[in-house]
Amino acid sequence: MGGTPSGWWGAFPGPKVRGITTYMLSPYELKANHNLFAKGTFNMFRRVVRQLPYLVPAGLLYWGTLSYGKKKHDYLSSKAGHAEAEGH
Repeated sequence: MGGTPSGWWGAFPGPKVRGITTYMLSPYELKANHNLFAKGTFNMFRRVVRQLPYLVPAGLLYWGTLSYGKKKHDYLSSKAGHAEAEGH
């Protein structure tokens, strides 16, 4: 390849190789984002709203457990927490 362009990806210069099968997609199958802004935004909003009953309780449980753990850790790391743990 010294100094000559190697061609587009997969189309390297040189003799044809026999026994290799290539596949292509139809141009109609390549339009994955065809209606992304027209229908995709509403569809994403609808899916997120449908998942809220599952996400909100889990998020609240996580937030409550985390805040309780932080408060308990701060208390046990304080002077009063040390005194309580030692039984004074």
